[in-house]
Amino acid sequence: PATAGALIRLAGVLARQQNGEVLALQVVTVPDQVPLEEGRRRAEAGRVILEQALNQAKEENFVLQTMTRVSHNVAEGIIDTAREEDVDLIVLGWRGYTRSAGASMGPIIDPVMRNAPCDVTVAKGAEWSKAKKILIPTSGGPNAPISARLAWLLSEVFDSQVTALYVQQGRATPQRMKKNRYLINKTLEGLEFSRPPEQKVVVADSVVDGIVREAQEYDLVLLGASEEGLFDQFAFGSIPQKIAARVQRTAVIVKHTTGPTQIWIQRLINNFFRLLPRLNIEEQLDLRETMSDSARPGINYFVLITLSSVIASLGLLLDSSAVVIGAMLVAPLMSPIMGLSLGMVLGDIRMIRLSIEAVFKGVALAVVIAVFTGVLSPFKELTNEILSRIQPTLLDLVVALASGIAGAYALARKEVGAALPGVAIAAALMPPLGVLGLGLAFGRPEVVGGAFLLFITNIAAISLAGVLVFMVLGVRPQTWQLESRQRMRRGLIGFTLLLIVVTIPLGTIMSSVVKDTARQQAVREVLQEQITDRPWDMVDFEYRTENESLSVVVTIRSTHDINPDAVEEIAAALGTELGQPVSLEVVTLPVIRYPE
Repeated sequence: PATAGALIRLAGVLARQQNGEVLALQVVTVPDQVPLEEGRRRAEAGRVILEQALNQAKEENFVLQTMTRVSHNVAEGIIDTAREEDVDLIVLGWRGYTRSAGASMGPIIDPVMRNAPCDVTVAKGAEWSKAKKILIPTSGGPNAPISARLAWLLSEVFDSQVTALYVQQGRATPQRMKKNRYLINKTLEGLEFSRPPEQKVVVADSVVDGIVREAQEYDLVLLGASEEGLFDQFAFGSIPQKIAARVQRTAVIVKHTTGPTQIWIQRLINNFFRLLPRLNIEEQLDLRETMSDSARPGINYFVLITLSSVIASLGLLLDSSAVVIGAMLVAPLMSPIMGLSLGMVLGDIRMIRLSIEAVFKGVALAVVIAVFTGVLSPFKELTNEILSRIQPTLLDLVVALASGIAGAYALARKEVGAALPGVAIAAALMPPLGVLGLGLAFGRPEVVGGAFLLFITNIAAISLAGVLVFMVLGVRPQTWQLESRQRMRRGLIGFTLLLIVVTIPLGTIMSSVVKDTARQQAVREVLQEQITDRPWDMVDFEYRTENESLSVVVTIRSTHDINPDAVEEIAAALGTELGQPVSLEVVTLPVIRYPE
């Protein structure tokens, strides 16, 4: 890793070239419960390092000031000092790896890179002053000219040969190669090198592999900070970070400051994620071990599937909500689905395969049991419990997403594991399979289609929600290989596309339900308004659409005979309100009142 002396030397070279000065900052951290006076005492004990920096500045002929800051957080101390002292550039050292899991450069560098009010340079390695060959990879991003300027300053001091590199992924047309050369020239624009820089375009399967391969011939690699999307950086880490970690010699990452609007947006995002808990390495390993065991289909899994399918099928036939809820609690399908989500995040192909196998075997067994239950049952009618699961809407999709979020969070955070029974009820994975099997047994394709749509909605939404929750909680593989990245991306795209596909029929059904509810409410209001002034009491009504007209049947209680003119008047009022022809049928329940 870059030592304090090497970082000060780098800062001194840059300051000397631009008639600037160096501020050597020492941040002394103290816990919240320790008084600041104690922090100042510790700071005095660390003055030795700053004295060494002053001596170094005298020997290497650049202006240096020293400062000690007491803070509860190193990154905040650096950022606050940069803002107060109007600093133009922050120089940090990086060991080339981090003990943090996943896409991180550490708890100090990450927040400084995101929130610094000025340019930031992160150096890995300490031999940059011996660099005779400097490599500047570029893709035309806004940070590439900053790295090129740094290369120019260093090359003027150490008489280094600079090479600007563009990595072309796959074969390219002549027009594309011409554009690649243009991007290189744009990166070097305005810089007058004593030794003209070389320009090089190479072809590789990936940007990272291409740059790392080329970097073997160079002493120093200067990288502009990544402009990748937020998701890619959050999930996989930035390209410069991965390159710097793999480069054997010295690597430097530079980042140009963003505007105040972007900084405030980034702060809001950071504060949001800071509110969320993060799993440490031990918790991640424990979660992985637990889910690996749960995702493996064993005898207990199939016994519970059989019992839950029987309970669900009987509950649906008996129209008993309590029995159906019991089936939800017994069903073990949530575990392999969460195992699939975790396997995608970890890039664990074995866990993914076991989870998919468990889900398919469990679903097949549950449907077969439900079919046999339906065939052997003397009850063949569609109960309310069945009918409520054959017309899923977008609200069911929202419920499934919320259930997946709750399930993944409860599995990852052991202290809230008591919520898992509630999650099982909310997820409702087994009842749709019971309805599907009963629909097959009864020969009702509309029942089969509706139940299948609900189950696919639940599976896709819960799996996608699980992936997102595990990522937010900080679950990562130990190393991000290309296969792992592609596997996660394909899985996320697949589940997202599946949700988009099922959203179409869900939206159609919901639109129909909303329209039908509005029509029902309109019919009710007209009937109540018309019947209020008559000696009738409305018991119930029903309606159905026949071609272009609406047929309404209303049941009333009355002590008088029904006047046909009154029926026609009510029908006309319904037609006017609904904007379509209405045929009205009145069923009278005669009421006889005896005088007291």
